Amino acid sequence: MVPVSSLVLPILISAIVVFVASSIIHMVLPYHKGDMRMIPASKEAEVLEALRRLNLQPGDYGAPHPGSMAGMKDPAFVAKMTKGPRVLMTISPGGPVSMAPRRALWFVNSVVVNLFAAYVTGRAAAPGADY
Repeated sequence: MVPVSSLVLPILISAIVVFVASSIIHMVLPYHKGDMRMIPASKEAEVLEALRRLNLQPGDYGAPHPGSMAGMKDPAFVAKMTKGPRVLMTISPGGPVSMAPRRALWFVNSVVVNLFAAYVTGRAAAPGADY
């Protein structure tokens, strides 16, 4: 059994490696380039103004929404789904965009996951065990 306290340095180094690698993958490589389409420029102001008038609180929304599992069988809901469009959207508050808090939380998440992995491995493997 290996104590987790002796694995602090490998935990932090692996969290740093994961953080840097995932940053490169998400910011440099074009994996997510086509995830979202732009609203046509001629319609963007109109769509944003319509959403502002609705004064929706920040959160995730879907429409049409059945309300419950039973609501999915309601003919009115089925008709709305068939007619379309179907919408999934996230409303965020206005203001400057800062990735710093999100990136800090991602690093903390990497440290916590590595801590759990080190704990389980430390309990399962003897000191000096092969990889």
